[in-house]
Amino acid sequence: MTGLSYDPARTTEVVRAVLQEPYAMFIPALLPIAKLLLASAAVLPFLGTRWSGRFVVGYYAAILLVISFLQNMAATEQFGFVWLIGNTVVQLIVAFFCLVDVLAGSTTLHRDSLQRRRLWLLVPITLALLMPYSIDAGHVVASVETVLWNEAGVTYCMITPVVLGVLLLFPSGVDRRALAVASFVGLIFGVINMAVWFVSSPQDWWMRVLHIPLVVTAGLGLIDSRYRPAVVNPNLAAAPTSR
Repeated sequence: MTGLSYDPARTTEVVRAVLQEPYAMFIPALLPIAKLLLASAAVLPFLGTRWSGRFVVGYYAAILLVISFLQNMAATEQFGFVWLIGNTVVQLIVAFFCLVDVLAGSTTLHRDSLQRRRLWLLVPITLALLMPYSIDAGHVVASVETVLWNEAGVTYCMITPVVLGVLLLFPSGVDRRALAVASFVGLIFGVINMAVWFVSSPQDWWMRVLHIPLVVTAGLGLIDSRYRPAVVNPNLAAAPTSR
């Protein structure tokens, strides 16, 4: 939805205009806080925190409820107010499945279930979390300030690989339903975004690199979900039955 009419052939430009200055970036002081919360969610399972599974999935659901709107809305100079409604709807669907997972207590992340052969996932997780990307005079630059103050904590394509990567590192307690939905949607967004950045700004190759973590973790998550059974809440399973 746009405030001003436009040629459908410019749809890629509309999407890019929204993603460059979404409402999610209107309060810069909140960006490092959002990144810190995301980092905290990623670290908790490694610390053996009891409710880390619920916290990781719950935080993902909560932040999606916010950014599904704020990251997909912008007041652009060329097209007026723009709302990428399709993006919002799809991301809200992912949030719904995650909320169901949290309420059911399906996903539990135990430190003992860490898959050491998957520690390579720390590379895409770290890349997405840091998101070392900024443009200065038409050139890509990376600095400490960029890493601390960028929008990774409020950007779907950076938040999702962090969450999926953590779930895939502790797979034995992960419920396949939320994993499958989040991975399927993430893979679609990852592939489309890489194509969009290639078409609209082929010289900006670094932004395509920063979407590789999303494609990799979502692809692995989709494969992993096919072979993972639905998890039954152990507390419910252990509850005595009435006679």
